[in-house]
Amino acid sequence: MSELWERMPGESTKAYSVFCQYRDLGPERSLEKLRQKLAKSRSRATLTRWSSKYNWVERARAYDDYIDKKKRAEHEKAILKMVERHAKLAMAFQQRIEERLKKINPEELGPADLVRWLDVATKLERLSRGEPTEIGKQEVTLPPVVEVELSDD
Repeated sequence: MSELWERMPGESTKAYSVFCQYRDLGPERSLEKLRQKLAKSRSRATLTRWSSKYNWVERARAYDDYIDKKKRAEHEKAILKMVERHAKLAMAFQQRIEERLKKINPEELGPADLVRWLDVATKLERLSRGEPTEIGKQEVTLPPVVEVELSDD
């Protein structure tokens, strides 16, 4: 099946060649822009006649739609590949981090480390449950951590 933007029956080689140049001017195309590109080697009357006879406007629009559809399909395919790649990387990092976490002695973590780990773990849990990581624009402040030593007295 022939596409609308391909050469039409009875369309001369010259007319089709000029149509292709018109088509390739993109969505902002016009016969005047085409005439300028052709260095005015074709008369305005000839371009108008060919455009009308061979339905250039509709053919060019169909071609634009075709190209746009192709670009969207390629873009969507690239996004899906990116998502898969990022998920694989994330899982690999999670596995390494999990191995490392098992080796961490909680007693060696300072208060700032604990607060940072709690923040990361809380955000990760909220993200994995589809919840926002921040609540509104209000800032939540935690009281300062105070270390207390207990004696055997």
